[in-house]
Amino acid sequence: MKAKVILVLFLAAMCLLSCKKEAQNHQTNPTQKSFSGFVQKGPFIVGTSIQVIGLNTDLSQTGLIYTTQISNNRGLFQTGNVNFSSPYVCLRADGFYFNEVSGLPSNSQITLYALADTSSTASLNVNVITNLARGRIEYLKSHGMSFYNAKRQAEREVLRVFSITKNDFQAAERLDISNYSEDNGILLAISAVLQGFRSESELIELMTNISTDIKYDGVLNDTLLGSKLISHAIFMDTIKIKANLISRYNSIGISPNLPPFGKYLRRFMDSTAYHVNGTIMTYPALGAYGPNILDLSRTVSTNGGVCSLAASFPKGSGLKIVIRSLTSSNWYYTPSTSQNWAVDIITNYRQTFTGIEAGRLCDLSIYFQTGTYVIEYYERGGNVPSRTKTLIVS
Repeated sequence: MKAKVILVLFLAAMCLLSCKKEAQNHQTNPTQKSFSGFVQKGPFIVGTSIQVIGLNTDLSQTGLIYTTQISNNRGLFQTGNVNFSSPYVCLRADGFYFNEVSGLPSNSQITLYALADTSSTASLNVNVITNLARGRIEYLKSHGMSFYNAKRQAEREVLRVFSITKNDFQAAERLDISNYSEDNGILLAISAVLQGFRSESELIELMTNISTDIKYDGVLNDTLLGSKLISHAIFMDTIKIKANLISRYNSIGISPNLPPFGKYLRRFMDSTAYHVNGTIMTYPALGAYGPNILDLSRTVSTNGGVCSLAASFPKGSGLKIVIRSLTSSNWYYTPSTSQNWAVDIITNYRQTFTGIEAGRLCDLSIYFQTGTYVIEYYERGGNVPSRTKTLIVS
């Protein structure tokens, strides 16, 4: 009997030892490394907080967090030597950034994440692709896929949301929008589409919703989210975006070699199945002086009285309205009521109203005689109207 007890205890001890060794085998030997990289939306601004969060092999947090800051307005951060129990880390960046669409610094901070394997590189960049792919990587890894394959698949699925397929796309944490390459151009195009003419809170909400949607199957199934992307993409001015970035980098002593990105914007616009469901401009149904003749649903006016010419447009964009009479009828506006409109004189039954300051309401009091009028909306600052409507006044 005593021998049996000893045997049972021996086997139990061997089992515990075996389990301990198995658990140890799932951990990579501790490593000590230093890191550097760029945080970019446009480039993040000096003072941005960076956390390097240690992860276990199952991507759960180890409890080790190394904190540093971006050291210049190019978005550069560096760390000292940090000990990690596995090669996997999560980077978190919280800060202000340069908005490449508006050409201005952001009004508030945003947060971006990146998951990376440090065994192959000490250069780790954080950007919108690393941020969108994070949840999908975690899901694939939790279902048995290797970190490398999960990351590779997730990043290519993010690209497909924007109608981009590139099998040799490099790791997203190695991308840099200030350097010339096709992959860097893809990053810049996606960054611009996500930014659009959105506020920081709108940008974060959009990225969070996309990341959540693609987490389980790698496909953006919410067509409303897709429509939000294309509805802003069609207004992107690649020349202005490029000029904004060059000016920004030059101001901090950098001569960037910006990557080609316009073709990826065009590919998204030409290939996507998402539908434009609105405009970035706002034309309220009512203005301060009555029914708004710019309301897109208003094509007939039986008011016979005073109306409003009301609109607003976001920062980084512009708006011009042209009114033409088809029946030699006249209209009159009250100059003292003009708010945020620059108004030309009427010439040959044609008059132009140009929005002055983005982000502010444009409005004025206007009266139309009975007749038929054409209203042209120049929403992209070009020479061709983005939409046209006929207004009948009786």
